Amino acid sequence: MSSIKRVLHVITDLGQGGAEAVLYRLIGATSDGFEHAVVSLHEEGVYGRPLRDRGVSVTALGMRRGRVTIEGLRRLRRIIREFRPHVVQTRLDHANLVGGLMARFAGAPPVIWAVHSTDLGPLRSSWKTRIVRRTCAQLSRALPRFIVSDARSGAALHEKIGFCASKLIVVPNGVDPMSFQPDSDARQRIRRMWGVAPGEVLLGCVARWDPLKDHENLVRAVRLLSDRGYAFRCVLIGRGMNAENRELQRMIERWAVADRLVLVGASGDVPAIMNALDLHVLPSRSESLPVAVMEAMACGTPCVVTDVGDARHIVGDTGWVAPPQDSGALADAIEAALGDCGRGAIKERAVICRARIVSDFSLARMGTEYAALWTRVTEGGT
Repeated sequence: MSSIKRVLHVITDLGQGGAEAVLYRLIGATSDGFEHAVVSLHEEGVYGRPLRDRGVSVTALGMRRGRVTIEGLRRLRRIIREFRPHVVQTRLDHANLVGGLMARFAGAPPVIWAVHSTDLGPLRSSWKTRIVRRTCAQLSRALPRFIVSDARSGAALHEKIGFCASKLIVVPNGVDPMSFQPDSDARQRIRRMWGVAPGEVLLGCVARWDPLKDHENLVRAVRLLSDRGYAFRCVLIGRGMNAENRELQRMIERWAVADRLVLVGASGDVPAIMNALDLHVLPSRSESLPVAVMEAMACGTPCVVTDVGDARHIVGDTGWVAPPQDSGALADAIEAALGDCGRGAIKERAVICRARIVSDFSLARMGTEYAALWTRVTEGGT
């Protein structure tokens, strides 16, 4: 009898998002010993083809966002019965609810939920999503065997809103330290492309345009640091971080920092970008487990972060922490970091940054912990 365990992943979508990227990397990290299949409630997005290229069966049910169809539910139940998974691993609120219920109706293989969000309020979620989340909280004692949160802060918040505390466990998302590593050639190439001089101090923030990312917090801190006489530039990378973003442009004009900023927009070469930076800054007002911080640190780039989600835990004693929504405190933290840059001490931090990620937040570690969990439930463990 084959020892290969079958894992059916059910996710809301396969578009370009953090949870989707985690699923893609997790499947790659656990290909030995597990046969994976993926069902997207909506479309197959950007990860459908790459998953198929890895030999993974991918099915997109084509249901519209916020709507569940009888035909979609029937297809999911049929897939569960035909694939006969040893465990159903669902991810994100809607998939947790739909996947958990359909697994119950299709022979009841053990179900593990994965939750990602820390901010559970109206700024982030629609009323439909909040209803789904409350329903998940009510069913969390009956449907899943375990509930995996990617962050300690996320687990605590889900417990607070009614998720079953005894089933909540934390498995941090992981970064591949071979993909994200120090690269002096990439550093020079990207800085030349941006017109940054070799000795010029470069701050950066890799984050899409989103209210919770609080880019204005960083822009105001840049203004304060400029007024204090510091020489540096700051690059903004991510979806919506470009000249076409009228709201961003008005913000830059309001704080008169156009000469300090470089707008890059979305980029697929994040490892090279992280290498180009001297400091990565996370100015968010809310996060769960900010992967960009781990990616920067894996490249040897120290980080200044706001004290949101697990950001403080990630940086440990390798970086600088400021309270959220306090531009003065963020400017002070960046100023302290710039002091290290001036003394050359930043190179020492680069080494311990990477060592921390390799030790505690690697993709291999995430894969090992998930594999142990799947094996545990398939062998009857509770």
